[in-house]
Amino acid sequence: MTGLMGFLIPLVIAAAPTEFINVPRKDYWLAPERREETFRFLRTHLEWFACGVLFVLLYAASQAIKANLPEHAPFGAQGLLYVLAGFLLFTLAGTVRLMRHFYRVPRQDS
Repeated sequence: MTGLMGFLIPLVIAAAPTEFINVPRKDYWLAPERREETFRFLRTHLEWFACGVLFVLLYAASQAIKANLPEHAPFGAQGLLYVLAGFLLFTLAGTVRLMRHFYRVPRQDS
């Protein structure tokens, strides 16, 4: 269910009225001519984030299953810490990308 939220949230955001959406430079990014592209960018970003969440959950579950097998393999805590550190970097990079995208408004040649 957690991973599925990353695929459902963009649909909810796209259906929300403009006054309920909080992005920098809202007048520019949610203008009718850019609205669809803005939501496509958000959807793509959130879908990749959901994939990252699913990866962390699946890795942790696989390690828990391995630890409970009859061979009694130890829980891979060190591996899980590496996966979590990678997920943290992935999240930080995604946040920076979102901020750079929405704070930057292309110049209009007049």
